Amino acid sequence: MIRVMAWVLHFQPKAKDLRKYAELTNEELLNAQKIIFRVVQKECYSNEETRKNLRGLQVFENEEGILRLKSRLINEEESKYFISPIILPSKHLAKVRENLKQRFKREYLGFLRSSVTKREDKINVGDIVLIGTDDKKRLHWLLGRVLELFPGKDGIIRLVKLRTEKGNVLRPIQRLYPLELKPNYEQVVSENRKGPEVVTEYPELNTDSNKTVPVTSSGREIKPVKRLDL
Repeated sequence: MIRVMAWVLHFQPKAKDLRKYAELTNEELLNAQKIIFRVVQKECYSNEETRKNLRGLQVFENEEGILRLKSRLINEEESKYFISPIILPSKHLAKVRENLKQRFKREYLGFLRSSVTKREDKINVGDIVLIGTDDKKRLHWLLGRVLELFPGKDGIIRLVKLRTEKGNVLRPIQRLYPLELKPNYEQVVSENRKGPEVVTEYPELNTDSNKTVPVTSSGREIKPVKRLDL
């Protein structure tokens, strides 16, 4: 930051003349550093609330307009050989970065026009879609069946009514992601949903009961599948 300020001050008086790209001098670096100190102090200690933190300290402003601190050692006779420390707020650079991020999100990203992309996949009534949410991973998104489409005044569909395992919900169409396979649900009957299952029945080890538990060929218990009633 100091070098950037020094280069700005280096080229400012020579903007109309031929630019001579020379190295920065120590005097230019010190001048840039003092300017940054004045800006930071003016920003952090300009009002009464922030100046309350300086009460009880021997603070003075030197001829360069920079706030410095007196100490017992400086008040001695040989004070000309010592430099008063400059007062700066703690973690000022981290606060500046955080404020810059917040302003960038609020003032810049908020005014950007979102790119309008036409969706190639059209959502129709009866489709099974994934309902996207920000607080869950894609693996835990709910499945839903499209019940009704709500077009706007311009004829573009923006709101969709869905039926999920938790009930009927309304979601914007931008949050819906259709599945890759779209079968004709009118021809699907309930009997075709149940595929053939090859199981082997073994008697339970408990002699008190005659019930059998379906297991696989390797002996693992088969748990019933939870089917969605959409």
